Amino acid sequence: MKIFNITNQNISDNINFNGAKSRKLIEKISNSKQLKKMDITFDQLVRMYNEIGYDVILKRGSHAAIPLTDEITISVVIPHGSEKYVKPNDLKRFLLVKENKFIDAAKIR
Repeated sequence: MKIFNITNQNISDNINFNGAKSRKLIEKISNSKQLKKMDITFDQLVRMYNEIGYDVILKRGSHAAIPLTDEITISVVIPHGSEKYVKPNDLKRFLLVKENKFIDAAKIR
């Protein structure tokens, strides 16, 4: 099991992404009306979850898990093939987690 966090360099050694950039990205997503047009990579999403205090755990090849509480864990599809960016539902889920609405976040498919 691999845990991704902001101090772990195994996600992407070549990305120069610090806390200030992830906070700006979180603000941009929070203020956006059209999440479908947001180009957010998986690495950026991991950094944003780390910024708000959650670890992203790689459980299976194509999915990563984010344990929110002892009972609630959400999953995120890792983009592969020609896909570069995470799905809009993953961004909606992030915004709900940011607002501590865990049950609503777990309902999004």
